[in-house]
Amino acid sequence: MAPGNRPGNRIVPFLGLVLLVYPLTGTTHSFWEAPLVSDGRKVKMATVVPDSRSVILRSTHILLIRIDSSEAGPWQPEPSGNRVRHVHLLVHLEQILKGEVSQQAGTQLRLEVQQLGRPGTRYYALSGAWTDQPIQSATRLVAFSSSQSTDAANLLVDPSCKQILTAESSLVDVRIALDSERDKLSLTDSLRLAEPSAGALNYVFPEYVAARYHGTLFENLSAFSSLIRFVQVPALPPVARTPLLDFAVSEYGDARLPSSSARLSLVMALFNLIAMPEAAPLHDNVVGVYLPDVLQWNRVPGELSASQVFEGAPSERARAESIVNGYHGSAAMGKLKDWLRR
Repeated sequence: MAPGNRPGNRIVPFLGLVLLVYPLTGTTHSFWEAPLVSDGRKVKMATVVPDSRSVILRSTHILLIRIDSSEAGPWQPEPSGNRVRHVHLLVHLEQILKGEVSQQAGTQLRLEVQQLGRPGTRYYALSGAWTDQPIQSATRLVAFSSSQSTDAANLLVDPSCKQILTAESSLVDVRIALDSERDKLSLTDSLRLAEPSAGALNYVFPEYVAARYHGTLFENLSAFSSLIRFVQVPALPPVARTPLLDFAVSEYGDARLPSSSARLSLVMALFNLIAMPEAAPLHDNVVGVYLPDVLQWNRVPGELSASQVFEGAPSERARAESIVNGYHGSAAMGKLKDWLRR
């Protein structure tokens, strides 16, 4: 779907703040500037977009904490049929990654948080930022909050605290995204910054990329090329590769007039992923979803032929055929083989 008309900027008063309504990605979003803070020192202002798909952008505060001690109460039944318990925590505020906080890094805080539990073995989503989170001593966590408060104790409990992730799974993503925000990096430079840590990425940085650069991927073909190259980095885990690939394919589909070279680049990246053992968890989706979408198998006026896609690029067509013919995984290749023959 092509971006809509972009309205002009306007200033809107809100609760004593000034919100600039800015035409991001073809729609109107409110955002304001919140401090990026490191070790209690203000570094630079960071954008807050309350309705962003990215937890990095929609959070007013991001805090790195360590649990020093915990005391969990007994599980009690609640009317919904779930269980609930209250946990007393002593936490160490290691670093203020985003937002203005009254306390300095290094402060110890006492919290009382609530965790919900399931009555049986069936897994389903439960409310509460602390639900399902580890509470053992020495556990390091990243807390994402949205609040006008600057009190860390308030920011770390419901309802201000919106999401908690283990530092092991998310801190690399958070630091790269916040460095990109602080320095206002282009997509190319942001991906270059991330590449040495590709193997440690989770979904948080890709989610940030998709939100921050939405609608701009085809404004600069070098940015598109950078993304296409990055999704093929072997070390990239599926949890990071999938949202980046979703972003690339979605932006291609939304582009009004993507060039034939951009199409060929994307198609060959998808074939290359089929040849990568590291991308094996994605092979079914590449063959059954991404390639059919890019090749317009289910669209009107109809699919693109192999001759159209590989026009002027016989070596690329030969490579695609070699990849498909040599594939030994579980993905069904019949239709793709037929398409390549035509």
